Amino acid sequence: RAEQPRIAEVPRPVQPKKVEVVPTPTDFLGLWAVLTAYTETTKAQLAMTVTLSSVITTVSKVMEISRSDLISHRRTKGIVIPRHIAIALCKKLTRRSLPEIGQAFGGMDHTSILYAVRKLAPVMAEIEDALHAAPLPYVVAIAAAAYARVNPSAPVRL
Repeated sequence: RAEQPRIAEVPRPVQPKKVEVVPTPTDFLGLWAVLTAYTETTKAQLAMTVTLSSVITTVSKVMEISRSDLISHRRTKGIVIPRHIAIALCKKLTRRSLPEIGQAFGGMDHTSILYAVRKLAPVMAEIEDALHAAPLPYVVAIAAAAYARVNPSAPVRL
């Protein structure tokens, strides 16, 4: 008798079992820890790449004011508002001390730097999400717009 060719048996596909996953609060805490660690790492990397000089240059370009006016001791409104925005951004985006920021702004006293940082604290709180996510020119424009909303009596020239 002639042998017939054997046909290989094809296994049936296995039906996946339906498993219901119910997240627990600890799962969310783990995810929160990972996201927080990532955010802190991103902030640390950003703080290393943003310099006082880059903030001053970007603010002067975006707000159409000369760099020398920005770091001068002149106190006209058209210069003071961009200077305060630049100072607040320097404090938020770099790890420099108040005296170091003061030196970058033409030898200003650290208390003057502290005044600018405190004055723009509501603006910085409003744009906190954009500070570390957006490119620096956009952050400057967002800060200027937020300043105009928080303090409408002093228009900001964009």
